[in-house]
Parts: sequence; C-alpha cells; structure tokens
Amino acid sequence: MELSIIILNYKSKELAAHCVNILRKSGKEGDFEIIIIDNDSGDNSAEFLHNAFPEIRVIANKKNLGYGAGNNIGIKHAKGDYILILNPDVEIKYPEIEKMLDYLKNYPDVGIIGPQLIYPDGTIQDSYRKFPKFCDLIIKRTNLYKFPFFKKRMTDYLMYDVNPHKIQKVDWLVGAVLLVPKWVFKMVGYFDERYFLFLEDTDLCRRVWERGLKVMYFPEAKAIHNHKRLSQGKSWRVLLNKNFYTHISSASKYFWKWRNKVN
Repeated sequence: MELSIIILNYKSKELAAHCVNILRKSGKEGDFEIIIIDNDSGDNSAEFLHNAFPEIRVIANKKNLGYGAGNNIGIKHAKGDYILILNPDVEIKYPEIEKMLDYLKNYPDVGIIGPQLIYPDGTIQDSYRKFPKFCDLIIKRTNLYKFPFFKKRMTDYLMYDVNPHKIQKVDWLVGAVLLVPKWVFKMVGYFDERYFLFLEDTDLCRRVWERGLKVMYFPEAKAIHNHKRLSQGKSWRVLLNKNFYTHISSASKYFWKWRNKVN
C-alpha cells in the first residue's frame, strides 16, 4: 500500500467524520488506508467513528496520550510507504495529497512536506516557520508582539516577509498536515513522546534536518484548517489558559533537548 492516513481524535468526532468523508469522496478505494486513533475522548468518539466507518480501523486509547504518542500508535500500525499525519479539523482532498506524493517521489532528499493551510475565511495560515527561540513562543501568545522590536521578531519567526505561494525549504511545519515517507520515521525516530502537546512537530522537523534531509512547504497543495487562532492578539488573560502552560512545558523540554543547537 502506498499511503496511510493517521487521524488523531480528541473530542472532535464530527470533525473527524467530516475529514474522512472528504478523503473518501475525493479518492478511489485502495488509494490509501485510514487509521483513526481516539485519545480517550470520553464522549463515545471511538464507538461513533467505528459505527460510521466500520471498514476503517479505529484504535481507542485507554487514556489521552497526547499528540506525539497518539500519532505514534497510528504510524506503527500503518501499512503504507508514506504516512500522512492529519488533524481531524483539516479538510484535504486526495488529489492535493497526490501532488505532495509526486513531489516526494521526485525529490528523495525531502523528509517532510506540508501543504498550504488556509483558514475558512480564506486567510493563509502561518504554518511554516523558523526554529523558535523561547521568547518567540512567549511573544506569539501575548500582546508583546504589538511593540516594534517584538513585532520584528514575529515577522522573522513566522516568515511574514516570505512569499506564501512559493515552494520553499523551511525550518519546520505546523503538524496539522505532514506527509512523511515511512523510512524517514525509521531513520530519525517517531514523535518524541516527552511532549504532550506542542513542539513535537518542531522537534521532528529538526531531527529531519539533522539527518541531512529537507523540510518543504508546498503551497501547490492546499488544505482548509478549521482551527481557532490561539496565539497572536491575546491579552494577558492568556496566562490563565491551561494550554499556555502546556506550551511552556513542551518548550522547556524542547530547548533543553536542543540546548547546544539553539542560539
């Protein structure tokens, strides 16, 4: 089999079902397999998705393992030569995936490729970025970005001065949609499970670069990301948000792990 699509679900069964339906309607039977991992949603998600798609493998975890560990389970069960990591809140049609597959086949030095992500209102998401410094993550989640110096840092980190319609090498890609040859996971390892949420994608891309492979942003393929914008424009009330501290925890692990590589 050529392609395995891994969808990690947590309390988003309707989105996951919508995601699957788009894939099935736009692709032919046998083009790919879909594996859904439910991270102990506690809302009957696994049973709902199994009943909706009895021919699809649904794996129900007994607890919420987080993004990396949850996706790793799917990767280990995958039969495909290529693995598509796909968030349930993403709408992507199979022909868009085919474009990325063709690119990977023509450029074997590419370890990860991702499409252009577009919000439902048509805005292009900043899904390709430079490797962060700790302050970049703090700035992005608070109002600090409004100050001139920090605004300049955000422009650099989020690559706002780069043409979003150009195929290009990037440091890392947001993990909502990542297409990876399975041999790459065998070479660099799976997602680092020390991160519960956030920075797993950054870490994986860094390991890919460390092994001499490229990470490519590929806007010729497009996907709609039905995702709330959680970062810029937040007031200091963000400090009361649980996700903020989860992000800080992951950042601490990331910067300690890569302390000799981050300036």
